[in-house]
Amino acid sequence: MGTRPGLDLCRNDQRPKGSHWASGARPGYFPTAVAIAFWYVERLHLDSLVTVKVSHETLPGSKVRFAIEVEGDRSRKIHEITLQRLLKTVQVPGFRKGKAPRPLLMQYVGSEAVRAEVFEKLIDEVLREVRTQHEDLKPMGQFRLGEEGDAIFTAFRVGETLAFAAEIDVEPKVEVSDYLGMTVTVESVQPDPEAPGKMLAEFQRRRAPLVPVEGRSAALGDVVTIDYSLRQPDGEPLENWEDETGVQLDLNPESFLPEIVAGIEGMNPGETKEIAAHLSDPEDVTAEPQPVVATVTLQSIKVRELPPLDDEFARSISQKETMAELQAYLEEREAKAAEEQTADRIQAAMAEALVERTQCEVPQTLMQQELELLLQRQLQEFQESVGQEVLSRLTESDVRELGQMLAPAAMAKVKYDLALVAIADRENLVVTEEALAQRIADVQAGIQERLDPQKLQEFCRLQMRREAAEKLVRDSLQVQAPEPTTELPAVEVEVTPTPDD
Repeated sequence: MGTRPGLDLCRNDQRPKGSHWASGARPGYFPTAVAIAFWYVERLHLDSLVTVKVSHETLPGSKVRFAIEVEGDRSRKIHEITLQRLLKTVQVPGFRKGKAPRPLLMQYVGSEAVRAEVFEKLIDEVLREVRTQHEDLKPMGQFRLGEEGDAIFTAFRVGETLAFAAEIDVEPKVEVSDYLGMTVTVESVQPDPEAPGKMLAEFQRRRAPLVPVEGRSAALGDVVTIDYSLRQPDGEPLENWEDETGVQLDLNPESFLPEIVAGIEGMNPGETKEIAAHLSDPEDVTAEPQPVVATVTLQSIKVRELPPLDDEFARSISQKETMAELQAYLEEREAKAAEEQTADRIQAAMAEALVERTQCEVPQTLMQQELELLLQRQLQEFQESVGQEVLSRLTESDVRELGQMLAPAAMAKVKYDLALVAIADRENLVVTEEALAQRIADVQAGIQERLDPQKLQEFCRLQMRREAAEKLVRDSLQVQAPEPTTELPAVEVEVTPTPDD
């Protein structure tokens, strides 16, 4: 029996007597299975020493480009492991699993499919190693082969050296200047003194019973019951429209088509009237309103009997005992809402000022993540306002256009977050372990699924450092009111007519 390449087999008589290696073996060489095992162990050891040549260069946009060269033995090893797995898992017709000859297996599976799998595993393994070996560059996101990926696969051959390039985003260098003591101009939001009264009037209207009215025509402010249908001016029916009967309608131009409300005003119960109007498309606010003709039959007229705004009414709509207490509560809530709106304006002005003072190249990875988050949030709000049916009609072009509209906001948010981290680093802002543990517990308590402990800790620590930096900047912020605008009185200029006039 000959030895396999690279394996120096020893004769049994060269081993110490009583050795279990030679137990039961015929004089001469180790059993074949043992020899094969040693050969594979040696091959695996040699494969682990296969070198991957790597060089890199820094590119604009906070990216690094790696030039990578992989020796052919690496792909040969992966190819062998792949074939061994396929032999065990793929059943070729006419053979039991693991019994089909390799040529037939390759013919059945397809040599190109095997080559593609080997290529994918090779690229994945090598890029993971490159990332690990260059953690000092602080890579983020995934490697990109770009448009050259197809060409790399086309040139790939098992057992041959593979050279390719891959790019990855890295943590950017961020410079923030003059972030302490910034001055922003913000106009404060003043409470609306009429807001509490308007809210009480709305509650009063909702609680008012409807009382039938006889002996007069419909007027603004009434609640009428009508039957109506809409047609095109030529009498043809509108698409996707059904006639309505027994519809209760507030005669308020702001609550329905103002032309129809104006047409109903002055009608008497039992009267039918055709009213010219214009119908807007709720799904396309930019479209021109469509001319329609409404046929309206007035059935009845009712009015609301408003309850008195007394203590009993206050108790019926709130937990306050008197109308005075309820009035004071509504005024306090209006003042608090104005304060919160002012705080939001200050926050927005501070963020804008900080972004203007931040110099950095935003990585594509962070930009894409933030844009996807904003886009998802926008689509969710859109669904809540118009419904899933309308949302499903959005085309890929519509979503892409929406993404372009949100891109500036995403860019500003990423730069703002990067600026806060840079400030936290510069000011040596740290998070205590006790506070971090409490934040982790709070986050975990608010969700059902279990998160990766390490990732959750990193997320909470980063979030808390940003919050600390934001507080530092906000506490030093100087807020000033805008200059009062004074309108100059209009000056009448008397023009003397000329002969040409």
